[in-house]
Amino acid sequence: GVPVRLVNRGAHVTATSAVSLDGVHLGHQVTDYLLACGHRRIALLRGRPDIDFTTDVMNTITDRISRTDSCKLTANLVNVLGYEAGRRAIGELFAAGDPPDAVFCTYDDTAIGVMDGARFDLGLKVPDQLAVIGNGNRAVSSWASHELTTVGYPCDEIVDNCMRILMAQLENSDRPHEVVLIRPDLVIRGSSRPLSPGP
Repeated sequence: GVPVRLVNRGAHVTATSAVSLDGVHLGHQVTDYLLACGHRRIALLRGRPDIDFTTDVMNTITDRISRTDSCKLTANLVNVLGYEAGRRAIGELFAAGDPPDAVFCTYDDTAIGVMDGARFDLGLKVPDQLAVIGNGNRAVSSWASHELTTVGYPCDEIVDNCMRILMAQLENSDRPHEVVLIRPDLVIRGSSRPLSPGP
């Protein structure tokens, strides 16, 4: 009898209300950006595999790339979570012989580990030789030493919708379940290439 509202989970379940980021929209947005920047070899580093939002993001990117002749997916790794994991993963990807020229990570900490591994362990220039995109827009991502391109979360909009749905459910327990998908935006910073100029 206790009202439950899911956040970034349950967007595909009709048994309860949920507020989630629109992973399909973001997947298209990230893919469009990487393609417009001219990237040809893209790696995906995912943390936890049980979050609906990131599942939608990764599935959308993977599907888009599979239908694009101009680029390919060089890696799609799961359970790569945190700074050390990101730093280790980028070294392993380059050692494997088919290195990416862009990496999308589902956590900012992972992306920062990728950046440091690329710069300090491999001697690469970010973003000239490797573009890196994170997710979450944590405060550290805006620091001058990182300048990480990332996904900004509309936290106020998420909270407002959660509270609106919860209060409505408390007033009317028979109210139909509601799923709200909120579109996040890319926050473009120095870890990714600027968009290629048009013809």
